[in-house]
Amino acid sequence: LNLLLLVCMYPVLPIMYISMRSEANHAEEYVYGVKIPLFYKNKEEIQAIQTKYDKMLKRITLILAIVPLTIFGIPYFSINFTIVMMWMLLVVVGLEVPYALGNRELKRLKKEKNYTDMYLDGIAMDPEEDDQWILGMFYYNPKDRKTLVNKRAGIGTTVNMAKPIGKGLMLFVFISLLSIPAVCVWLCMEEFIEPDVKIENHLRPQLLSDYIGQEKAKETLKIYIEAAKER
Repeated sequence: LNLLLLVCMYPVLPIMYISMRSEANHAEEYVYGVKIPLFYKNKEEIQAIQTKYDKMLKRITLILAIVPLTIFGIPYFSINFTIVMMWMLLVVVGLEVPYALGNRELKRLKKEKNYTDMYLDGIAMDPEEDDQWILGMFYYNPKDRKTLVNKRAGIGTTVNMAKPIGKGLMLFVFISLLSIPAVCVWLCMEEFIEPDVKIENHLRPQLLSDYIGQEKAKETLKIYIEAAKER
């Protein structure tokens, strides 16, 4: 069962690694979600940032590759399931950390080098455009009437988080993420606590008539209980 659990979940790691590595420089004009003029992309300082966070991404991936292997030494399914699910959350969040840090550092470098005064394809670059992308991945612009916009990272479109549908989506994702540890806690309780409770309830008499012996004491106690109910 542990092997099946690992085989089903482990591919998430290489998929996320390949995805985040490609998203770091997926389009000609973007690096870590920051719009950079094409003729500046090969600058030494930009290349240094990319190298730095590419190495960080590799280190995090290698560490995360080891964590799920610990389930083979634990005989309890609920604990193993909890480890794998928490590991998946770490994979999804942890592999995005280098991208987010690279985005922050490139934004700072872009302002320091005054890249905002440059032109991209003959169009003046909006100095506030990068600030509307949180961590380079989440678009938040109350002034934009559009609900869907093209992604800076990945393929397709993303939701404008300033719109009601965007806020609703974020709430749904937040609740879904919280439900994962809740399910893990429930499974652990089912495996470790529930059997003891069932045994205890089965052994302990639930009614006065279930007690064996002490008939005189039972009769006296029954009288007191009936009197208490009539008050």
